Amino acid sequence: MPKVSAEHKAAVRERLLDAAYACLHEKGLEALTTREILQRAGLSAGTLYHYFSGKDDLVMALAERIAVTELSDVGAGDDLLALVGRVLGPHAVPSVLPELRARARVDRHVRRAVSRYDEVLVARFVPLVEQAQAEGRLAPDADAAALVELVELVFEALQARAAAGTFVTSHERVAAAFLSVLSAQQIQGVLA
Repeated sequence: MPKVSAEHKAAVRERLLDAAYACLHEKGLEALTTREILQRAGLSAGTLYHYFSGKDDLVMALAERIAVTELSDVGAGDDLLALVGRVLGPHAVPSVLPELRARARVDRHVRRAVSRYDEVLVARFVPLVEQAQAEGRLAPDADAAALVELVELVFEALQARAAAGTFVTSHERVAAAFLSVLSAQQIQGVLA
């Protein structure tokens, strides 16, 4: 039997993740089946188990993929408030996180996957908060990790509300109000 190269294995694994990501965005978590993923990827039934121990392992890898994809344009030197504005704005890339987080309440595998996403998110954004603190734009005693999670909570709430179409005002107004509060100089020592 011919040996499969590491590059081929990585390519097939990415193909499975691409297919899972597309299925998740199009049909939601409830419709995410291994059969649908394999069909979309154009692979045979047993292939998934050569790359993942099962659907739960795939969902964990997918959570990391979502984190990397959704945070791909975040980098050192970014202006923190401009970045937060881009993330919270009405033209932000729609996220499946609200749906995943809702499912995490009853599914421990999804909960583990979402927890992994949160770890990646905090690790990626904390340096930006710390950079803003070093530049004097945020109070040096602000809890950087908690601030990142707060912005993520607002992001997910905005995404969920937009998906439901239930804004009394608008996505734009709510995001602008949050940014205004976040950037206000007099907010109880959070900002310098």
